This record gives sequence, C-alpha cells and structure tokens, in this order.
Amino acid sequence: MDVPQPVESVVRNQKTGQKAHLRVSNAGFAAVFELLIGKRRIGYANCAALSDMDYMLSDLMIEEQHQPQGFLRMLRKPLKHRRNGWGTLLLEAVIDEAQACGFRRIYAEVTPTGLQENPALLAWYEKHGFRRSKRAASQPGWLCLERRLNNAASPDKRKFAAGNHIY
Repeated sequence: MDVPQPVESVVRNQKTGQKAHLRVSNAGFAAVFELLIGKRRIGYANCAALSDMDYMLSDLMIEEQHQPQGFLRMLRKPLKHRRNGWGTLLLEAVIDEAQACGFRRIYAEVTPTGLQENPALLAWYEKHGFRRSKRAASQPGWLCLERRLNNAASPDKRKFAAGNHIY
C-alpha cells in the first residue's frame, strides 16, 4: 500500500507578513496540518472525517514561542507565535480543506482547560463562524462547536484536496 506524501505550500501570515510552510499529510480519513518556519514546527491541527458529511477538528495548537538556538540565541529574542495570526491561518486551511472535500459541517471541541488557559478561545472560534452545537461533546464538560460549510464539491467524490487521496 502506498503511503501518500505530504503536500507542502508556502503561506503568508496576513498579520505579520511572515512566510511559513503549510504541510498537509493525509492518511485514509484523517489529516494532519503543520505550520513550519524553517524546519521548526510552530503549530499543528489534527482532523478526521466523522461521516460523509461531517469533519472533526480534534486539535489545533500554536506553540507559545520559539527560542533561537546557538549563536542566534544571543542576538534575538524568542519569537512569539500565539496571537499573531498563525492559528487563524491554520484554521482557515482546515476549513478550506473540509470544503474542498465536500463536507457540510466541521466540528471542534473546546476543553475546560483550553478555556481556562485561553479565555478568548470561544470568541475566536465564534469569530470564524463556529457556534455551539447540539451534538454532544466526546467528554463531559467539553463544548462542541459547529460551523456549517458552503461547498460545491460532490459528496460522492470524497477526496482530500491537498493530497487528492480518496478515503
């Protein structure tokens, strides 16, 4: 069985103007999105198909900061990644992929710990079109959020657009 190769593209952060690589790896019904600056991963998102119509964003994380190594450590301050538009860029890539695959809804779950560490998290998801869902969250105390997608992709041609892999 052939293992699909990750698909990479260069993306630009609209807030900072900085470039990064977006790597999308697909395996069957799941996908991993990674943001890299140079060879260092600064963020990721894990997703999976729940059904022919539903897509789940199970995890989205942006690293707090990146400490330059070696000689550069003496010359530069740590690079802050959170609250600089990288999460939005990653979330938009996930939404675009779900739409291109023909999914009708995308779900995300927010944990109590996530809300405690980042009180603005719920408002951030709402800003990107997510609303509280009637769907039960996978764990007690978690919030399930939902965003309806507008897409023209045919649900009978289920493919990951970036890798074009049928699942």
